[in-house]
Amino acid sequence: MSDEKHIEHENEMVDNFEDLVQLGKEMEQISETNDQDKVNQSHDPDIRSDQ
Repeated sequence: MSDEKHIEHENEMVDNFEDLVQLGKEMEQISETNDQDKVNQSHDPDIRSDQ
């Protein structure tokens, strides 16, 4: 195994596990909102490819 230490990056999004959990929750909420927006879109029957 390598003894190299973790290199800190200037633009890291999370500092610890709690931040990671919070980021995951925010991303899940955004995903659910986007999914709902797609469901609510009107569909042009001339464009649909599943028929």
